Amino acid sequence: MAARFEYEVTSRDKSKPGVDSAKKNLGDLEKATQAFSGVMKAAVAGISFAAIGAGIKKVVDLYAEQEKVEIRLAAATRNNPYING
Repeated sequence: MAARFEYEVTSRDKSKPGVDSAKKNLGDLEKATQAFSGVMKAAVAGISFAAIGAGIKKVVDLYAEQEKVEIRLAAATRNNPYING
């Protein structure tokens, strides 16, 4: 007497929920990246404005120093007997 075995094989396709989950996670990652990019752009802009402001201040300070030196030079030439003859 031969034994008879029956097997029922079933499967469920889980690829669609997996793909949907991956799409959602990639979308969330993209949003986070865009938010971080916006923060970085603001930081870079702030640093750029600070650098521009520091550069302008340096130029103004150098101009003030140059003006003082020119005033001293003019006074020195007025008081120099070799230049006035």
